[in-house]
Amino acid sequence: MATTYTSKVSVRCVKQHTCVACASKYSYVLVRNLQGTGSTAAAAEANAEKAALKAVQGEVDFHPCPACGVVQPDMTAVVVNKRFWIAGLVGLAGVVISFICGFGRATQIMPAAYIGAAFTLVGTLIAAWANFYAPNRDLVSNRATSEGKCQTGKLKLDERAAAQPDAMLQTPASQKRGHRIGLALCAAAVVATLAPPALQMLGGWPTNTTSYPEVVGAGDEARFYFNEDIVSINGKWKGHEIAAYVTNADKLGTAQPRLTATTKSESWGTTISGKSVSNSTNKMYLDVKFPAEPDLAGKELSLNMQVRAVYPHGVGNDAFQDESKVFKHATTVTMGPAGSGTKLYRAWWEGELMAASFLIVSLLVALKACASLRGDAVPTTVFQADDNAR
Repeated sequence: MATTYTSKVSVRCVKQHTCVACASKYSYVLVRNLQGTGSTAAAAEANAEKAALKAVQGEVDFHPCPACGVVQPDMTAVVVNKRFWIAGLVGLAGVVISFICGFGRATQIMPAAYIGAAFTLVGTLIAAWANFYAPNRDLVSNRATSEGKCQTGKLKLDERAAAQPDAMLQTPASQKRGHRIGLALCAAAVVATLAPPALQMLGGWPTNTTSYPEVVGAGDEARFYFNEDIVSINGKWKGHEIAAYVTNADKLGTAQPRLTATTKSESWGTTISGKSVSNSTNKMYLDVKFPAEPDLAGKELSLNMQVRAVYPHGVGNDAFQDESKVFKHATTVTMGPAGSGTKLYRAWWEGELMAASFLIVSLLVALKACASLRGDAVPTTVFQADDNAR
């Protein structure tokens, strides 16, 4: 394995700001402890130096002007930037969790959609928190805070400009148009994740508690988990003698009482290898294909399912033996319009992808707006810090 080298560096310099509102100059000591990594010691040291230069040139601490109390735009941008990053990551985490739950059938489609909606809603609230951030709302309090820092030596008022009444100060904007667009895109992401329940409610489609997805229409395929568990090495099994019947087919008038069904069909030979080879407990299931008969919409089908599974069962000392067991399951399913289950499933994953796109664009737009906000500040002046400096 290749060696990774780490180089640490400490940054200590004086940063002087010129207030955008009153033109006073004030300064403080900026301290950063950074590190760089690389495949060689020289590369790690070079990366550490790059990080140090970036910190000296671009990073600031949060200190309102001690003369007028105004927080500088580059300081505001740091806070807004961080909040939008959190908003985007929280929303995208929800999309990922929704995909894991939906594709892995850990939940039905509707709960998976609600998970995505909940996370994107939290992300939207955080984006609103960033969008309405107003650090210059109370200049008197800001000024008092910085005057206290001056008294303790943490901050220094280098040059006081001509005093102006607070009402005359041109306080900088805390947000840009891009921040408002970012917030709107986060809200749009929430709407996108709610496409499945909206589609189901508008269509009046019946839902089922035992099928995945929960809406099943003519021509759709749905998964049904049995009540019985199967204990096999790494969840392997192979289905035989699979049967799925509509037991009330005569009453419903369907021409296809026997349904096509499938389950796992794995092979394992005489040895099973891997990083982790052990018994695991899973639910037996069948994926059932329903007949393309539109007249079934609104009708309740009674299903009987059966499968004989052959599976490797661990018996200790890295040994296993093939076992066979018949699994049976009975349930009911209320049919929706033709293809409604497929439409619900598609609305879910397309909605989640759209939400992810909105969140990514929102983050990019907001970060660009933060860069613009930083540009509204007067460029800082950097001095070497004396050993006795604050």
